[in-house]
Amino acid sequence: MGLFDKFKKKETSVWDNAYQANPHFYAKEDGNPFGAFALTEGTETILPKAPNYAVDGNTITEYRLMLVSTTKDGVIGDLDYFVALSKLDKYKLDEKEDSILVRGLSLEEIEGLLKVESKGINKIEDKELKEWIANHAINLLEKEKDYNELANTKVEFGYLYEFENHGIEALMKVITDKDTIYFAVQGQQMMRLDLSEEVFNTYVEGFMKIHG
Repeated sequence: MGLFDKFKKKETSVWDNAYQANPHFYAKEDGNPFGAFALTEGTETILPKAPNYAVDGNTITEYRLMLVSTTKDGVIGDLDYFVALSKLDKYKLDEKEDSILVRGLSLEEIEGLLKVESKGINKIEDKELKEWIANHAINLLEKEKDYNELANTKVEFGYLYEFENHGIEALMKVITDKDTIYFAVQGQQMMRLDLSEEVFNTYVEGFMKIHG
C-alpha cells in the first residue's frame, strides 16, 4: 500500500448507514403469531423482500409494516407487508437479491402509504402476459441446480394483477424435475424467493383477500 493510500477515505456504501429492519413478533386474538417490521419517518431503511422466520418451530406466514412518525411521536398505522413493499417501490434507493433500501420518507409520504388504492385488474387469464413472465422466470433457472431437463416444467401463478401506479404484481412458482422455485414480480422486477409451499399459499390467500 502506497503512502497516499493511507490517507484515502474509505468509500461508504449507501447501505452502510441505513437502519436494518428486524421483525418483532406478536400474537393475534386467535393466538396465531405475526411478524412486524417498522418504517420510521426520515430514516433510510433496509427491508427484506421475502421475510422467512419461525417462532417456537412455527413458520410465520403473516407480516405487517408498522409506520412510525417522529413528527407525531408514535405509530400512525400499519399495513400488509407485501402491499407495503409494492407501494415503497417508488422510494427505493437500491436493492439486492434479498432486500431493498428505502430512502427516508416525509410524514406526508408515510401517511400516503395508508391510502387505499383502487383495486388492480386481475390478469390471471392473460395468456400472453403469463407466457412472457413464465419464460423470463425459466430463463433465471440454473441447469443441474434447479432442473435436469425442462421438458416437463410447469409454471403456476398464485395471482397476477396490474395496478395503475406500479404495474404488474405477481406471485408464481416453477415446478421442475428437481424442485419448486418461487418468484415474485413487482413492476419490472422479478425476484426469486425462498419460500415453502405453506408460506406461498398464505401469501396468495392474503393478497387475494385485499385485492381479489
